[in-house]
Amino acid sequence: MEKTDLICKNIRIGTHRTSMRLENEIWSALEEIAHREHCKMNAICDLVNHNRPRELSLTAAVRLFIITYFRKAATEEGHFRAGHGKLATLLNTPSNPLPATTHPEISMQDGPRAE
Repeated sequence: MEKTDLICKNIRIGTHRTSMRLENEIWSALEEIAHREHCKMNAICDLVNHNRPRELSLTAAVRLFIITYFRKAATEEGHFRAGHGKLATLLNTPSNPLPATTHPEISMQDGPRAE
């Protein structure tokens, strides 16, 4: 697997200045959430830090917050309009950051598999 570049940025947690190393996609998602919520990224990080379990690192807590935020916003209609349900097609696009691979459960010809 290819190495992912982490980007270090300074943030404020309350009055304390610290830094976080996150992937560019995670920083972009955090910026999008801040824009949608009409606040600064520092405010989101402060909120996440205040509510995270102490055994969880701040960067891990921020990643989980971002996933939870967007999962709560996801709807069946939104998934349909985004073309979800075609994972093999998604994995074979130029914008896919993951290395090309084959998997026996994912086929270009198959539709969704029944469990």
